[in-house]
Amino acid sequence: MVVSDGEDSSEATSTVKVAEIDLPIVPVKQHDFTVEIEYNLINNGPGSLKDIECFMKIPQTYYPFQIINNYTPGILNTDEAFDKNWNLLTHFQFEDELLEGESLTASVDTDVTLCEFNYKDIETRSIDNGDLSYDEDDEDLEIYTDDDLFVDSDNPKIYNTAKSLIKDETRPIEIAKILYNYVVGNLYYDFPRAEEGDYEFLYASEILERGKGVCADYAILYTALLRSVGIPARLAAGIPACSILCEKEKEINVGHAWVEVKLPVYGWIPTDITMEDNFMSENYYLDITTEKGPGYLYKNTTMDPWSYYYDGFSFSWDGTEIPKTEQKFYFRVIGLDLKDLTLD
Repeated sequence: MVVSDGEDSSEATSTVKVAEIDLPIVPVKQHDFTVEIEYNLINNGPGSLKDIECFMKIPQTYYPFQIINNYTPGILNTDEAFDKNWNLLTHFQFEDELLEGESLTASVDTDVTLCEFNYKDIETRSIDNGDLSYDEDDEDLEIYTDDDLFVDSDNPKIYNTAKSLIKDETRPIEIAKILYNYVVGNLYYDFPRAEEGDYEFLYASEILERGKGVCADYAILYTALLRSVGIPARLAAGIPACSILCEKEKEINVGHAWVEVKLPVYGWIPTDITMEDNFMSENYYLDITTEKGPGYLYKNTTMDPWSYYYDGFSFSWDGTEIPKTEQKFYFRVIGLDLKDLTLD
């Protein structure tokens, strides 16, 4: 690699070996379909909007859980960007002004391959291999077991709760299962909070005390409990394809959040804890990851617009009165039906 500022340059060489890893994950049924992501900007005035841009998080290949075959933006004038967590965004730039009373759309069609799958030898690996543990040099042990915004894994309430549950258990898979069952058994879904839509995020310790929450709350609490006892965990968010298929129009206007847990041998495992299914159950939900990491949590509080790429539109205007705008988001599934899933 050569890096240059036009005057001086620096060169570095490195060898990277790429190999397929034989993970203990067994595909059961493959699904090929299209996901449409659509963002709308509506200008209610007064005046026009100009210098309009839009950043849209789109999925990347995450083998073996999701494979992205192709994506097609709705307009030609786009490029790509990555945020701090290496999430991919399509960057739209609109040349024309948006007049009062008008609207515009940014969209991407993504052709995906997702599989329903089973995990191989879960009980055998977790029980017979009592020495199954993490590699001491695994950087994820440091990165993903620390506290973060809203994930207050260093809070005594979180740590003491986790320790009281796992007792003398040391096997990572069993610890993750115990904490999963605790969250599922002690939280109930907060429908009024979900209806608020643009709700404020809560710290894991607050969620623990409330005993209820929406998908983000389930994910934050489970992540914090795992991290507090040394199990690498991170937040994930994106498009719940199975939930969309349950809707009459096969579209929804909200995203979804879940957790990824890193386990020895298995690697990073997506866990949709809000579904309250069995731990490491079959992936019938076809969640499509568009974002890994805490970026959407930081968006809730960070005032510095250069710190993160935010989903949605940005624009400028003339005059002193700020135009009233609306931003709407839609996720649609095309070419897949609920009857195509096994769900048995």
